Amino acid sequence: MSTASLYTRRIEVSAGGTKPRKHQDHSLWKENLWRLAIVAVLIVAWQFAVDFGWVNAFLMGSPGGIAIEAWRQLQSGRNYSGHAA
Repeated sequence: MSTASLYTRRIEVSAGGTKPRKHQDHSLWKENLWRLAIVAVLIVAWQFAVDFGWVNAFLMGSPGGIAIEAWRQLQSGRNYSGHAA
């Protein structure tokens, strides 16, 4: 049996195909959860920086403002007008 590494996930290769172990799936879930948490912390820090005036909201925007405008455009359909599916 040989092992291959895809990013940080180890996969054991055998004649029957690839099948990750259960504990490896659990560690992959934890790894992805940490990545999501880091992105969430960065977005929250960005919002605080805009709120406290450390970052110019005109130049950088704020995550809250961007999310509100994206939601408005999705509701009105303006975001997808003129785009072919």
